[in-house]
Amino acid sequence: MDALHAAGGVGPAVSDFSIRPATSEDAPAVARIYNPYIRDTVITFEEVEVSAEEIRRLPIHVVVGEIALPNDASVGPDRPRGA
Repeated sequence: MDALHAAGGVGPAVSDFSIRPATSEDAPAVARIYNPYIRDTVITFEEVEVSAEEIRRLPIHVVVGEIALPNDASVGPDRPRGA
C-alpha cells in the first residue's frame, strides 16, 4: 500500500516527479501559482501578494513532473450543500 492510501487519502498515487530547490528562474511561475491563494483565499498568512523577487529570497522547493494529489471537501454551517 502506498503512503497516500495508507494515510487514508483517496485517488491515484503520485506519478513520475521529482522535488528540487527552486531556482531564480522558477520565481515568476511560483508567484503566479501562489498569489491567487493570497488574494482569493484565507489559507495563507500572507496579506499582500508576493513578487518574483520576494519568492527568490524564500527557501522553497518545486515539484517537477507529473503528480496526482488527493482532493478534499467539507461541509459545515458556513458551507451548506444542496444534496
